[in-house]
Amino acid sequence: VEALEVERWGRYLAGLGGEEYRKKVEAYVRVEDTPRGLFWQLRLMEACGFAPPDVLHKHGRFGSFGAARR
Repeated sequence: VEALEVERWGRYLAGLGGEEYRKKVEAYVRVEDTPRGLFWQLRLMEACGFAPPDVLHKHGRFGSFGAARR
C-alpha cells in the first residue's frame, strides 16, 4: 500500500512542477520528515506516555494527529 501511495504522490508532484520539482520535494521530505508511517508514529506517542492519539486528518502519506500528555 505504501509503495502505491509513494507512486501516486510522485505523479502528483510531477504534475504540479515537473520531474525536477518531484525530485526536489522528495529529497527534502527524506531529510526533514520522518520516513515512518502514521501508525508507527501513533504507537510511539503512546509509548512515550501520551494518551491514545486522535487522528485529525489523513491524506495519502500525510496526516495530522495529536494527544494529551498523561
